[in-house]
Amino acid sequence: MASDTDPRVAALQMAMLRRADPAHKLAMAAGVSESVRVLALAGVLRGDEVASPGEVAAELAGLLHGVRLPINALAEGDAMTEASLISVTLAVTGVLERLGVRYLIGGSLASALHGVPRASVDADILAELGIEHVRPLADALAGDFYLDEGAMESAIMHHSSFNLIHLASMYKVDVFVARGSPFEESQLSRRMAVTPPGADEETFFAAPEDIVLAKLDWYRQGNYVSTRQWEDVLGVLRVQGDRLDIGYMRRWAAELDLTDLLEKAMAEAGLTGNDL
Repeated sequence: MASDTDPRVAALQMAMLRRADPAHKLAMAAGVSESVRVLALAGVLRGDEVASPGEVAAELAGLLHGVRLPINALAEGDAMTEASLISVTLAVTGVLERLGVRYLIGGSLASALHGVPRASVDADILAELGIEHVRPLADALAGDFYLDEGAMESAIMHHSSFNLIHLASMYKVDVFVARGSPFEESQLSRRMAVTPPGADEETFFAAPEDIVLAKLDWYRQGNYVSTRQWEDVLGVLRVQGDRLDIGYMRRWAAELDLTDLLEKAMAEAGLTGNDL
């Protein structure tokens, strides 16, 4: 928790988050993410020279994601909507479901589900995609999302990632193409079915142990400077506590060369017992 948070208050918050049902925690994450988007949009609209929805979309995308959309990406007459990051993500996973593609939601949404919700304007999906999925995926999302089929094909060929930007809300979904590694296979085999708020069907999220390991790996790849990744890890460890499979995390931490980071995070989160 933040240094200005009373430890008793922090312990109470962790206990409340641990008891909260998944839909409520995802709703909390949607609320804080929407607040960030609305404030960013308000900042864009302060200017007197904004002439069209397309210009608003282009400027907001640059502010939130560091990318510049074509001015005509958002059609004239379209309006910025109140879609949540969760609903935007489900629009993508719904297509993956129809295509029979195995996937899981990771990143900030998974850490919000298992740990402490925080504001985010993008979502991460790990998916087993092939070239044959590019056209049907693009056809299903075109009109609602800004996408680049060439970038999608390149990501699949090189097992990297591509971006989808929801035009009416400016939320971004990063799709990571599975490489078929043993750890990815483990993550996908352990994914958890959850019914998000407002959804009629279940969708799949990374398990808490796997989001801890994945975020520790991202933290290392980012030269150990991302406080957001580290705090997400601590949030999951503190909220999940003795419900975590510590043995599983330690086995994979050894495989991924993350043992030192995992033990440091566990100690900081108060999980130091070898019997956990």
